[in-house]
Amino acid sequence: MDSDILRVWQLVHELSDQLALNQKITATLQAQTGSLKTQAAHASTGFALRRFNVDISKEIFESELERTNAQLIIENQTLLHENKQLSLLLKEYEGTMETIMAKFRNHALAAQQHELTLTRHYETLLNTRETQVLSADLASSTEMTLALQRLSHHLRGLLRTMAGENPDPSDPIYDGNTHPDDEAGGFVDLGELEHLLEALDERLGTEGRGDWAQEREIEIERLERENEMLRAFLEIDGESIAASGVSVDLERADSGRYPTFLSSSLRRNAAGSEGFGSPQPGPGYWDNQQQPQQQAYPQGGGAPLQRAVDLQPGMRMGTQGQGRRAVLALTRALPLAPIPLHHLFHFIRIGRPSQAPSLYRRLRYSRPEHDGASDDEFNPAFRVRHISVETWEVDADVLINLLRLLPNLESVNLWVGASNFSPEHLEDVFKLYMPKLRYLSIRFRPYVRKATYYQFHKGSYFDSTLLALSSWPSSSEGLTTLSIVQDPFTPDPSDATQRFAQPIVFFRLDLHLSLLIHSQAASASLKSLRIRIPSRPIAQPLTVAYMDPSHRDASPIPRVPPPSIEFLDISTSGISVPEIETLLARFKDLKHLILDACTGLLRGGSPQALGRELGWWSDLGKRIAMAGVKKARDREKELKTWYEALVRASSNATLDEPAINAPGEPRRQRRGRRGLATATISIRGSTSPPRAVPSTSAVSAAAALSTTRGRPLVVPKVHIVPTLPSLRTLSLFPTSTENIPARVSPEARERILAAFEKGWNDGIRVIWEKRTRMGTSFLREPAEGVARPRFLKFREGREDEWGEQEEGMQGLEDVKVGDEEIFFRLENSTLELGQTPVLCLCGSSVDLEGHAGGCGHAVAREIWRDTL
Repeated sequence: MDSDILRVWQLVHELSDQLALNQKITATLQAQTGSLKTQAAHASTGFALRRFNVDISKEIFESELERTNAQLIIENQTLLHENKQLSLLLKEYEGTMETIMAKFRNHALAAQQHELTLTRHYETLLNTRETQVLSADLASSTEMTLALQRLSHHLRGLLRTMAGENPDPSDPIYDGNTHPDDEAGGFVDLGELEHLLEALDERLGTEGRGDWAQEREIEIERLERENEMLRAFLEIDGESIAASGVSVDLERADSGRYPTFLSSSLRRNAAGSEGFGSPQPGPGYWDNQQQPQQQAYPQGGGAPLQRAVDLQPGMRMGTQGQGRRAVLALTRALPLAPIPLHHLFHFIRIGRPSQAPSLYRRLRYSRPEHDGASDDEFNPAFRVRHISVETWEVDADVLINLLRLLPNLESVNLWVGASNFSPEHLEDVFKLYMPKLRYLSIRFRPYVRKATYYQFHKGSYFDSTLLALSSWPSSSEGLTTLSIVQDPFTPDPSDATQRFAQPIVFFRLDLHLSLLIHSQAASASLKSLRIRIPSRPIAQPLTVAYMDPSHRDASPIPRVPPPSIEFLDISTSGISVPEIETLLARFKDLKHLILDACTGLLRGGSPQALGRELGWWSDLGKRIAMAGVKKARDREKELKTWYEALVRASSNATLDEPAINAPGEPRRQRRGRRGLATATISIRGSTSPPRAVPSTSAVSAAAALSTTRGRPLVVPKVHIVPTLPSLRTLSLFPTSTENIPARVSPEARERILAAFEKGWNDGIRVIWEKRTRMGTSFLREPAEGVARPRFLKFREGREDEWGEQEEGMQGLEDVKVGDEEIFFRLENSTLELGQTPVLCLCGSSVDLEGHAGGCGHAVAREIWRDTL
């Protein structure tokens, strides 16, 4: 529905332009008709025409005049016919536009009514909620005021009793005897409170307080012994420090043991003073989370105590949580010890929305006050290397400000929900280049419980994120691991109101994903890629380089080689078996491929998944093994086309004639009305953007053949040696249906593995047979007068390291004398290429049984830092 309305908008614009053009043409024809009428009026008046060319005979003059009149009559008839055709076409356009605008008006009216209905509904809810909240606030504020008054009255009485004075007279309102608006209420007797305090004094007494002082000293002694053991373990005890030549003020270190927040009255009570006085616990660690960070100073002066990072529970640090807790415990036990704190900030995980503001405040106010801070000053923002935001409701603005404080990030994991992130927010995150980022994972969950058209009306999609990443500069130490995952939609069977189209994440995935994959940044460093977009075709944007629409100048587009991807996960996407072959031909270094739950490939409960149709698995293994043969065949066709263009351009340059149907020269259109097949507008939009294909113009071809001009040129015969497959693992899990679970039984798995291995070995055998035939032809001397074929092979390594290459031979090199072993298979060869890959038919879950040893899922768990 969204794409149809967008196309209708495009069609309306195109029809408007065409209508304006037709109006201009009609005005021109009307002017020409007026001029013709004026000439006809002059001709009908009977004025005699004077001859100026009297040097020719009368017969020639009359014949030329008749020919001119006949030509004018024919042109007049042609113009009348075109005028009639244009009038009919104008009527058709007007009728089409009227139909389109009627449909659009109906849709706009429905959308407006729906929006007004939602507005009225939410306004009613807001008014009702506001009334309820005001009533509740009024009642709660009154009760809170009375409770605070009673509490303050009782506290004053308690303090007076502890000081040996008589409490204040009883107030019926403070004591709870009566309510200001009532005559009866609860009763609280202060006498009972006094009796309770006396009982507590008798129970604790001086002996109890003395026992507490003794237990305190015992506890301090035990902690001192533990501190000595920890210092010895960390080699920061007195002997180790003295051996290293560092001096420590022991009096200052011992003075830091005594807390400064205990009042003198409490110390006197602990020593045996009369009255109710026991050691009061200090403020809790998490109670001061929202308070400004203050440093406690030890007795006798000195430097402030070094505090650890105030991270809330749940803001753990992944696999380094044990080390973080150990460092945190050491900073509490040894406050003055030089314990490195960078482990506390190395890896941060945000699991709740409230943790992001707390972390931002902690990092923001812990920075050095001046800009020219030395390396010795501790700045926690510079210590953060990995951050993982694992909540769907985090505030995007706070997160953007937080990420801008972290210049040394090496890995980022973001969860993008339906309401917290907008495309503009995510674009702001990646608009600035992160030079040290190596790992990036973005997980989308855009699904909603109620239908909304806001995203469609606004045109709000996350395509701008792909464009922002594609604009990053090229760097060999840049982004190596990229993950873009959209969670599959699982409808709630108990909720029947969710029968509507869910929002989509990417609108033009084919264009923008192609720009990202074939960008300079991805080509230079990308090694591991995970793209999971449910049911969207993914092979074409991965294998075809499209032109950037923003590239509007006439400068040539630089050729960007494909990235050297070694790990590829396109689970849940739409792909077919021929497209798998195209992927393997495109990425020559691909070693691990995961195709779990891909639509259009393997369905749960099908004969292929049940192990009954083994021919499908055999054909799959053979086609995957022979991907190099397809790549060589397609490259040979491109070379043949290029050589033919060279020969044609050289022939045209020799004859000094323009090339026939030369590339780049548009064909001249005939005048008159065109049918629907050749119309300039179409209801169907363009299926794909223009591809960035290297140009083979006649000018460059003629320049390449300038040295061979004068000799007959023929297209040489070229043979390209097919490459052996580099694939090591293949993971394939069937898609599930509503009634049939997606699983492969152990019996079927054995039959499938055998059939796949058989097909794979057949494909490898075909490759070696083709190579052997090429080797025989390579070693054979050509007959006299017969041109020797040219044997080529694909280059190895990165394309930017190849240096200068022959025009048209990008990525190829000649098979030289001495390289004959490439054609023949040796028995004692230790070449790893060509071995049967590990086929895993289980999903990515670790709990599932049947995972093959060393399968792609095990490799994925080492690369990705999640359990998707």
